[in-house]
Amino acid sequence: MTPRLRFAVWSVTASLLLVGQFVWLLLLRGPRVLTSDATLIGGQILLTFPVLLIALLLKTTPADAITLRRRTSEWIVLGGVALLQLAAVALLRPALSEDLLRYRVDGRMWLSGVSPYATAPRDWPEADAVDSLAPFSHMRTIYPAVSQATFAAAAAIERAVMQPIDRIPPGTSNERSPWRRYLASPATPYRASVFRLIFAAAAVAMTAVLLRLLWAQGRSPWWAVLVAWHPLATLEIGGMGHQDVLGVLLVLLGLYALTTGRRAASGVCLALAAAVKPYAIFLLPFIPRRSAFAFIAVLLAAYFAPALYQSGHVGWRASARIYSQSWEANGSIYEVIQRTFGSGDEGRASERGKHMSRLLAAATVLATALTAWRFRAASATAGYWICLAALLASPVVYPWYLLWALCFVPLLRGEAGWTALVWSGTIGLSYVVWHQPMWRMTNSMLLAEYGVVYAALALELAHAIRRTRAAARRTTADATSDSQASLFPPPLRGWSA
Repeated sequence: MTPRLRFAVWSVTASLLLVGQFVWLLLLRGPRVLTSDATLIGGQILLTFPVLLIALLLKTTPADAITLRRRTSEWIVLGGVALLQLAAVALLRPALSEDLLRYRVDGRMWLSGVSPYATAPRDWPEADAVDSLAPFSHMRTIYPAVSQATFAAAAAIERAVMQPIDRIPPGTSNERSPWRRYLASPATPYRASVFRLIFAAAAVAMTAVLLRLLWAQGRSPWWAVLVAWHPLATLEIGGMGHQDVLGVLLVLLGLYALTTGRRAASGVCLALAAAVKPYAIFLLPFIPRRSAFAFIAVLLAAYFAPALYQSGHVGWRASARIYSQSWEANGSIYEVIQRTFGSGDEGRASERGKHMSRLLAAATVLATALTAWRFRAASATAGYWICLAALLASPVVYPWYLLWALCFVPLLRGEAGWTALVWSGTIGLSYVVWHQPMWRMTNSMLLAEYGVVYAALALELAHAIRRTRAAARRTTADATSDSQASLFPPPLRGWSA
């Protein structure tokens, strides 16, 4: 394309991504998100196409083609993500997430001096009407320390600015979830706005750190929109209020500290990210030794110190065991094995299938990590591939989990990341599990979601293999050239140069 045509395509695509999301949020505003599955899923899939086109344009356009000052571009990117997140908080009801209820009750329990690791919500006498909606109220929490600190801070702000909620009006929906039934009420319901505003602010901070990383790499700041303006991030952070953005922010801070030579700070940030969810642990073999020591020390303190209060480690281990053994939703490899080998034998075959699936998932992640180690992958590259492998092999894959893989995509220079971008669109199909009696995707929905994902993965792996072989050939050629040059005596070698 000519430069003028390329600029026109770029401008239209970026505008479509930004304006299209505002229209999408308006169509889903209020209780409509509960009943507008076609708009919800179709909008996410359609709005992923501009993201893919932007990635393709960024990869094929020279870095200096955009004549805007870098600072201007950065402010446009930051302003865009701030507006999208605020619009999601203002317009949407967090009906696709029951996690917010658990965040709230955990934070309120800490404020009252009770450990959610030791006490289940149903056994806490100070629970209010909204707390009673929390799912799995018989289980103690599994969220680690950094998450708990954020929940307590948000609950403290909420208590200072909001009136207590003593009762819940009856809902009008027939959904199985009490939370969704409550949010369908025509009255103005509790929407966890404080929690969602905190996570929206974290999304803006995440974008700012990503822009600094791109600046350090000498890359265009517009790479950041692949995450910052992504409809998945808009919906799941400001809209539905998932705390995974805190871990993503800390991962990017760790990578930036590593880029600037602050190794101990890098280890601390990555350990704190792992104290949101354990995905950041996968980066441990790919950081310097000094970073690794700080990582391990902070991680041990963050994980175990809070759990010792009121002997909460007992309940934490029990909840973690239940989660790891029985939680399953929207897996790909897991579901294939389970549905192929897990029937008959009075349920014993099902248990063997689940056990085999989990072992295969662990082996897949280990093999991916060893491959990345063998080829001396950079931290961002290793993080992307290991997170992607873990998600593809996991028995539980909710849409917001993809944020952990997506955060690395802008740093990969367009050489990788395409599978995660494709999947971030098709994973919208998983929202139909709300309507399934056993929270299991139908075979047709799984095929529609994952068929294109594995096709993209095959193409991406083929490209990576070709690139690796080309690099190996260049290395061999350079080594041969150096070997031949060493046969000449120094005067002749200097003269020929």
